[in-house]
Amino acid sequence: MTVHTTFLLLSDPRSGTHLLRTALNSHPEINVSDEMFHKRELRNYAGPRKPAILTAKQLLTAKQLCLARESHSIAGITTQRRVMTDYPGIWSEILPYFRKVIFLSRENKLGQYVSLLNCRDKTDWACTSPRDADLPPVRICLDEFRAFVEIEQTRRRETDRAVIDILCRRDRGELPPLVPNREIDSLYMMVSYESLCANWAQTTERLQKFLGTTAKVDLEPDTVRQETRPLSDAIANFDEVRDYILHSRHQLSWIKD
Repeated sequence: MTVHTTFLLLSDPRSGTHLLRTALNSHPEINVSDEMFHKRELRNYAGPRKPAILTAKQLLTAKQLCLARESHSIAGITTQRRVMTDYPGIWSEILPYFRKVIFLSRENKLGQYVSLLNCRDKTDWACTSPRDADLPPVRICLDEFRAFVEIEQTRRRETDRAVIDILCRRDRGELPPLVPNREIDSLYMMVSYESLCANWAQTTERLQKFLGTTAKVDLEPDTVRQETRPLSDAIANFDEVRDYILHSRHQLSWIKD
């Protein structure tokens, strides 16, 4: 079966990428490769900040995006938003190969930051195995957290705007389409980690419709949420963090997770 839909799953660290990727892979029509341009792989390219020396075709073929198994008509890869800001030369080569983009984000930046702190000493960034016991509460430096939020929000805003601009330019004919004469129902879809957790069936049904599957399937990921404690139990200085958020422009919902 010829691949007729290609998509990019664009996300941030600790935002449910593995959860969503493995769920999509449970659909018989979808094949999603693992993360492209992971920090482990970037070391294998020709020097720091220079992975764009390879052509898009070489990079995509390496991930088997264009060589999906015959049983899959929809193929995608995952990568992180930070790749666009750290390695901007990649995108002029890569994006024209994708028909659609799924933007995945985690709205609760405090929960995301706690998850990052819990994983900072791990070499496996997937961190998908269930824990035998809760980790000790983390202590948050407010200055570092403030900088993290600013960087993440700026990166998300600028990256998503740039990607959408490229998609729209291609749709208007300013860039060559991957497959000519095919109607594009929608170019991109925004998904949050919170919507996946709270409304799994509804959100995954929307995703299948967006990707154009012919059959509706109950998607099943191969991972579970690790941090099930309320943030008040996962943060050693929660009262200090709560007071900071209460007196800042950040969302109050962050401290209710």
